Amino acid sequence: MGRHTHQIALTIPLGETEASLTDANSARIFRQAERVAVYPPTTLPETVTLEVAPVESPVAADWTTVGLVDVVAQVAGHLVPFRALKLTAGVGVAADRVFRIECVIGCGC
Repeated sequence: MGRHTHQIALTIPLGETEASLTDANSARIFRQAERVAVYPPTTLPETVTLEVAPVESPVAADWTTVGLVDVVAQVAGHLVPFRALKLTAGVGVAADRVFRIECVIGCGC
């Protein structure tokens, strides 16, 4: 069985504290993923929390905290598949923070 990787960029914009992927295309990728890793920018001036949800368009009660994003945060197997991902920073800073989301998907190719 072959595998392929999807790379997604997720940005917490300048001055903001949150960014999320809750659209249908992201949900499809996350649902099929065997492994998801979140790579922070090389300089991360604040603490960022990674959360996932089992539904598209989640409400506050749907989110589950995975942990802090420092070097690399991996979404453990028991939380995969999920359909939405959110990054929350403690404070807004004077720069965009771009995270790389890597999703490894198995396929019958």
